[in-house]
Amino acid sequence: MPRLQTIDGFRGFFLLFMGIVHFNGVTDVILGKLNHHRFGWVQDAQGFVFISGLVVGLVYGKKHLRNSSISAIYVQILKRVGTIYSHQIALIVIMLAAALLLGSAAATNLGAYQREPVAFTLSSSLLLTASTHMGILPMYIFYLLAVPFALHALGRGYVAPFVLAILLSWLFGQTGMVEFGMESLAGWLRPRGLDLNFGIGFEAFSWQLFFFGGLFFGFRMAEGRLDLDWLGQEQYRVVFKMSLVAIFLLGLLYRTVNWEMLGDEFSAAFNARSDRGLLTSIYPIAFLIDLFVVVWMLRIGVSDRDRWIRTASTLLAWLFSRRFLVVLGQHSLHVFSWHILVFYLLATLVPKFDLSEFGRTLVLIAAVASLYLAAYGHAWLRSWEREARMKTSPVAGE
Repeated sequence: MPRLQTIDGFRGFFLLFMGIVHFNGVTDVILGKLNHHRFGWVQDAQGFVFISGLVVGLVYGKKHLRNSSISAIYVQILKRVGTIYSHQIALIVIMLAAALLLGSAAATNLGAYQREPVAFTLSSSLLLTASTHMGILPMYIFYLLAVPFALHALGRGYVAPFVLAILLSWLFGQTGMVEFGMESLAGWLRPRGLDLNFGIGFEAFSWQLFFFGGLFFGFRMAEGRLDLDWLGQEQYRVVFKMSLVAIFLLGLLYRTVNWEMLGDEFSAAFNARSDRGLLTSIYPIAFLIDLFVVVWMLRIGVSDRDRWIRTASTLLAWLFSRRFLVVLGQHSLHVFSWHILVFYLLATLVPKFDLSEFGRTLVLIAAVASLYLAAYGHAWLRSWEREARMKTSPVAGE
């Protein structure tokens, strides 16, 4: 199924570059800086959350359409939540053990486990806080618990209430009230001898915009009602070209701000108004522009009258159907969890060695290559489990 392969290819792409960016936060080499994060406001986390929502809408949407009972879907959702939560707990236990066993030799990111081992472990287990780069797992759990209600609303045709709900949720996130409450709680506990910072690094009320936006399109795919033929109108070809210009200008703006080309005061003021964790307006707008360009190219651009558009669109479709991306997307949870472990391993070991640029580049390449160990390892495990079930099934024994 090429369409599903392409979806997995995009998810694998986001995972791959998420790993590159996170790993290069430790290795800090030129090769690791050659990525789209440095030219624009659309980063891998946004795309990863969107694609995950789309897959949830597609997979569980089909199940919901076969059985419209919320309770039946909730049982299946809770199983998935349990799987994700098991990864969360496993990572927490490993981080705690590493922090306590290694002491001062542990990565600085594990300091919270050393300062407050019981309280931080408990608050992380309750999804009130998270270690560096681990915030996506708690966020997914929050969203999955709301999925049955979203599917029920879409199944009844309540599109307008659904859209309004996610917009109002994003608007609530922009108030910063959740962040303020968590900071106030941490401030209240600190004089009482508990040094904790609450929060998962993402404002979940804001970031649900991507997840449930993706879920909507996934559900429409499940229904067989995702009609994109309107993109073939000439006006949207103009919009495509305008969007390409917008992507370029947004990239220039990003570099202008980060390089302080208009002065540090301008950059400081702009950064104060653009908070990635809070998901201020520039992030979803930039994402929507990128999403339109990608969808238009895959759906319309491959047969456009201009050769350069056809070529670019064909290359795009070819790239995101490559096995090296698809396999990462097919085993995304395990790859994501593995990349967390690799990040902390690098953060613990790399600073202890005086490595050259070349040496740190090799470390980065090895770390990225290890993502495929997680993907193919999980693929092998699933294959082995299937074979074991077949051998022990009554039919196989006859």
